[in-house]
Amino acid sequence: KWRLNTNSKNYWMANNVSIEKIIENLKKIPEKYQIFGLFVLVSGLRTSEAIEVFNNHDKICRDGILEIFTDRNTKKTNAVFCHPLLHDKINFKVSNTGVYRNLNSKYLGCEIRYLRKLNYTLVAMKIDGMMAQFMQGRKGDVSQRHYFLPMMNQHKENWNKIWEKIIKVLIYEKH
Repeated sequence: KWRLNTNSKNYWMANNVSIEKIIENLKKIPEKYQIFGLFVLVSGLRTSEAIEVFNNHDKICRDGILEIFTDRNTKKTNAVFCHPLLHDKINFKVSNTGVYRNLNSKYLGCEIRYLRKLNYTLVAMKIDGMMAQFMQGRKGDVSQRHYFLPMMNQHKENWNKIWEKIIKVLIYEKH
């Protein structure tokens, strides 16, 4: 069934929202939410999933991979990488209220959910489209989980390099 979504800004976003602009905007918000916003961008998780995973990071992060594997109706989550530069910075909790207040589109430059789309675009272009789909929960029956989870280690180094530059700009450069 096709429908017209007049509120969709996908074309506008693809041409006007860049990772560089998001990073510049993240620099202007409190550090706690800079780190969380960066986590959402780097992980590609949905906002609600990112909050839950971020708050339980120490329980589910194993050797740089966050194995989530949730399945709720049409929403699936598989596994995502945890960047080593962010790993030690994830030592606090965030709340829904705090996230939506501090990462509001007027501060971020786009809705927080668009960070997921930016993540997909970068991972699909620079690493592997199938891996990007798996990490975003678009591929994931049992056989694919057994196939993709071990393959994640093949892509881990390349994935870390891609995001390292972006993370360093926000966390390690002077504002």
